[in-house]
Amino acid sequence: MLRILKSLFGGNRPSSAAKAAQDPQGFKSLPPSDSPQSYADCLTEILASYDGFSRSQIAGVLSHLPEMATGLHFGIHPEQGGEGGFSVLIDVQGPDSYVINKAVSDYRYLFTVKRVPGGLNVAVPFFYSDDVDFEVNDVIADTTMEWVTRLWGLVGRGYPSLEVLAFCEDDWGNPPAIWLQGEPA
Repeated sequence: MLRILKSLFGGNRPSSAAKAAQDPQGFKSLPPSDSPQSYADCLTEILASYDGFSRSQIAGVLSHLPEMATGLHFGIHPEQGGEGGFSVLIDVQGPDSYVINKAVSDYRYLFTVKRVPGGLNVAVPFFYSDDVDFEVNDVIADTTMEWVTRLWGLVGRGYPSLEVLAFCEDDWGNPPAIWLQGEPA
C-alpha cells in the first residue's frame, strides 16, 4: 500500500497542488451568511472544492508515516475572533512528536483561510462577530468535522491500526471531538 501511495504522490517532494495552495491569491471575502445552515452549506461547498488536494495531503502523510506513529489527529483551528478564518491540519501521534511530525511536514495542512495582501487566500464568508446571532466557530467545527470524516473514509481505510481523532481547538463544535477510528479504551 505504501509503495502505491509513494508512486502516486512522489517521494519527499510536496505536490504541485500543495505549493499552489500556499501561494497568496488575494480573494475578496464572500458576503456573510444570514443563518448557521446557509453558512454550513457554503462551507461544505468550499471544502468540497479542496477534496482532491486534501486527499492527496492525507495520502502523503500516510505514505511518509514513521513506523512509530500510533495515530493521527485532524485539528480544526478557528481564529479566536470568530470571523471565519481557520486551518485544518494533521498531527501525527506517537513517541518523539517533533521527529514524527517533521517526517510528514510537507503534507500536514489540508486547508487554511488566512489574510494575505489584497484579501484572503480562499474566498469564504467573513463575519464581524457582533453582526451574527450564531457562533461562527461552532459552524466551522461541525462542518469541517463532517468533511474530515468523509475524507478519512475515502483515504484512510487501509490503516485500521491507527487511532484517528478529529477535534476542534477550544472545544468549538457539537461535539468538539470525534473518533474516526480506534477509540482508545
